[in-house]
Amino acid sequence: MPQGSQPQQPAPFRTLIFPSLGPFQLARFVRWEVAALFVIGVTFWGAFFVHQPDIVHYAYKMDFLGIYVGPRAVAAGLGSQIYELPVQKAISAEAIRPYERSVMPFVYPAYVAVALRPLGSLTFGTAVKVWLFINLAAIFWSGIRLSRLFGCTSFDRLAIIAACFAWTPLQLTLVQGQMGMWATVGFVEGLIALRSRQPWRAGLWLSLGLLKPQLVLFPVLLFVIWRCWRAVAAFLAVAVAVLGISFAAIGFWVTKYLNFLAEYNRRGPELSLYPIAMQNWRGFASWLFGTDYGPAVITFTLALTALSVAVLWLISRDGPVMASHEFQLSARHEAQYAVAIILGLLSSPHLYMHDWVAALPAGFILWCCARERFAKFSWDRRASVLLWLIGLAPLVFFTKQFIAKGPMVAIYGLILVSAAIAMVGFRSDATQSAEA
Repeated sequence: MPQGSQPQQPAPFRTLIFPSLGPFQLARFVRWEVAALFVIGVTFWGAFFVHQPDIVHYAYKMDFLGIYVGPRAVAAGLGSQIYELPVQKAISAEAIRPYERSVMPFVYPAYVAVALRPLGSLTFGTAVKVWLFINLAAIFWSGIRLSRLFGCTSFDRLAIIAACFAWTPLQLTLVQGQMGMWATVGFVEGLIALRSRQPWRAGLWLSLGLLKPQLVLFPVLLFVIWRCWRAVAAFLAVAVAVLGISFAAIGFWVTKYLNFLAEYNRRGPELSLYPIAMQNWRGFASWLFGTDYGPAVITFTLALTALSVAVLWLISRDGPVMASHEFQLSARHEAQYAVAIILGLLSSPHLYMHDWVAALPAGFILWCCARERFAKFSWDRRASVLLWLIGLAPLVFFTKQFIAKGPMVAIYGLILVSAAIAMVGFRSDATQSAEA
């Protein structure tokens, strides 16, 4: 270092998350966007909760009832009958009495019910409160860890948490009592572990997503492409362990589960299944062909999923940085990680709006990657486009949930991934630098 020079200090996070983009004023727009959506969310959901006479009246209409049914069955010694609809209906009716509703089925792998058995030992109302506390803890944990990941101040941590609560999928996750925050925590901690050069720990953290396994398939695939075998081995070890424990606890349930999924898809709306409402490739195909089922929908969905796998391989194949002990995670690899998360959400066979809460880490990663490139390459146009797309994300999701119809989020996700790929390219940093 030259004499008299001072070590460079990291820029405050508010200059990273709210950059000034000249005449376009993205910084001002994002501030007002987040503030407005935060206030709207607090006002709307606050009024909603105030008018609920009790916790069971509020929760019996929400998705958490379907999650609760599985652990309750295991806790009651009915684990071997977990995929029998009459059993699920009886447990559901008992849990929400004196209220009534059509069955909200437990559609998760049975190891989820075994893992959440302590929740099933509680009454439904108490379980709702405990689960809400767990989700809130996961949100604050993720916000703090994200702020440390990008070198933020205490003030900036509050800004990140406020931005998270302005995110419509996160609000829905809290209100519906959903499980997407487990995968979100896994994605955040997985990236931290990779930065710390501990791939085995990344695999362990990613295994949190086993509670919603469809959300983590693409990040695991990325580890395979990177030849990050320690992370893959750690993830598979946890998967095998939870499967083994569930088999020991309630017997071999896989065949029953597959038969149940076939029945679940056949009966559709009767069991609260609405593919056309999904914000993924499946929902896009259902909207495009005007039906939830049929050969055209299946073929189109599988084609888009295969294309997503091919794209992930193309942008990641030349970066086997994880094969060695001394790997270095570059900004480009972090962008690949974010793209894998988003492609995984789009390709998930079962995904509603609340599941997009898992995209929060991907959004922050891509934002910071684009911001750094924007500053480094003198107002790079591709980075500017990506910054604007990410900045618009809260408004896009809010609009889709409360105003617009159709696969708006799926189309937005496609555009976002395309912009991210356009920025990072298909070649390694070294190749790009050599040609520059």
